[in-house]
Amino acid sequence: MAVVDENLVRVQDLLDRFGAIASPSPFLVGDRICLADCAYPSTLMYLELVTKAMGRSITYPTTVAAWQETVLAHPAVAKGMARNRAAGEAWIPKKLAE
Repeated sequence: MAVVDENLVRVQDLLDRFGAIASPSPFLVGDRICLADCAYPSTLMYLELVTKAMGRSITYPTTVAAWQETVLAHPAVAKGMARNRAAGEAWIPKKLAE
């Protein structure tokens, strides 16, 4: 699993960089949700599910964690993410069994 660990270091570095440049207020571009906010929730969810399934973890920078909490609380995002999470949780065991 060395390749997993090496790439997880790269992913963590990218998250740290994102955290260093992001300054949500409370969304990425101001006080209203926009397309920029909608691009990341599914990606981060799959990152969490895959790393957990592989016995690993990631750490979100404070700014990213706060932003993620705000975005996931938005009704439209919450509805979509509930479906995405269910699909992801069903897909990962099948994928790992291949």
